[in-house]
Formats: sequence, C-alpha cells, structure tokens
Amino acid sequence: MLVVAGCMPAPPRRLRSDGDGGDSPASGQDARAPSVEADASTGEPPTPDAGRPRPRPPAPDASTEPPSDARPFDARPMDTSVAVAGDAASYNTPVVCTSGDQWTGGDRGAGNMYPGRPCVACHATRRGPPFTLAGTIFPTAHEPDDCNGADGFFTGAAIIITDANGMTHTTLANLAGNFYFPAAEKIAFPYRAKIAAGGRERMMVLPQMNPDCNACHTVKGDMMAPGRIMLP
Repeated sequence: MLVVAGCMPAPPRRLRSDGDGGDSPASGQDARAPSVEADASTGEPPTPDAGRPRPRPPAPDASTEPPSDARPFDARPMDTSVAVAGDAASYNTPVVCTSGDQWTGGDRGAGNMYPGRPCVACHATRRGPPFTLAGTIFPTAHEPDDCNGADGFFTGAAIIITDANGMTHTTLANLAGNFYFPAAEKIAFPYRAKIAAGGRERMMVLPQMNPDCNACHTVKGDMMAPGRIMLP
C-alpha cells in the first residue's frame, strides 16, 4: 500500500455483489473518494493538516527596525544665521591645506588658478573672462588661499543654483575645487545655492545677492559665513 507522507492512509473499500458478478462501491459512494476514519479518542474526523508539523513563525524582519546608528540626513546650511545643531563642530577645525597642493602658476590663465580667492572681482579688475557667479569648494572649513580645494573630478561635487525665476543652473567643480558660471549664463538674483556630492547635500537656506562666493567664504569666514564652502 502506497502511503503519502503527511496524509492518513485510506481504509480498504468494502465491495458488494450486485447479482451479476460485478463489484461496485458500497453505499453508492464514488470509488475515487477516500473514506475518512474518525479519531478514536474524540469521535471527530481528523483535521486536514493532522499529522503535519506546524510551520515555524516567521523570523522578525530586520528591515523593519532601523540600525542603532542610523541618522536621518539633513541638508546643512553654509551660514551661521541658520546653523543646524551638530553642524558647528564641522566648522571648528584648524587652518589646514588638506590637499597639500598650492597654486603657483601666477596670473597665467587657467581654470584652477587662485583657489579660495574672490574669482569674480579678480576677473573684473584683471580683465579675465567675466563670470556670472564663481567660487571654490574645500574639504574642510578653514583652508588658506591658493590651496587646491576639493577635486571635483574625484568627488563629483556639483554646484546647483536656483535663481529668482525658479530656473536651475548646475556646474561641476574642477581639479582645484573651483567652479564658475560664464557671463553668458544668465542667473536671476537673488539665488539659492547647494553643493551635492556622494549622495549628500549642503545648502544655503537664505537667498544670496553676491555672485562672488569666495568674498564671503574666506579662510575665517566673512559676512556671517562660517568659513569656506565645504563638501557635504
């Protein structure tokens, strides 16, 4: 007799003779339908899953509980008037040239010249190509003039400007961390700015009128700026 694991074996069928020598199922039941024996202790038929092992309860889903060190990301501002709690520590750092590289090329025209200095004013007084807006991104808050900043090709740092008309203007920092928008790109003032890199953002929450970012974001900070424009 074939027994299927997890099922009750069916009892043998009782056959009767109908007088012509043929056999048919007792009581007119369909021969294909198995009979069910009652439980001797209760008199009740067994449940369909009788004899089957009960499945284990599902394990707790780890994804429903955040890791203990998870912290929501906040876009941190670049001006002290709206400083977010906990961000002040990132500006409490010594003056240091993180890259260890300095601009030594003088006034020869190059996109990575004089990082940290006021680009727009310098180009206006020394007849360089005019900029609508320009500045430098650094890895830390207090880096000296002419120190190469955050390498935009390595960090992928993008500068995103939203102007007074709601138009978005985006450019990337270069090898020295310098960024600029040429005069041909019209930006309606006042504007809002943010830096995006590595899936994080650092934004200015107050609209700005000065196109020369490094004029305020100096080594020590000026006009309420806490220091350099920093990577997020």
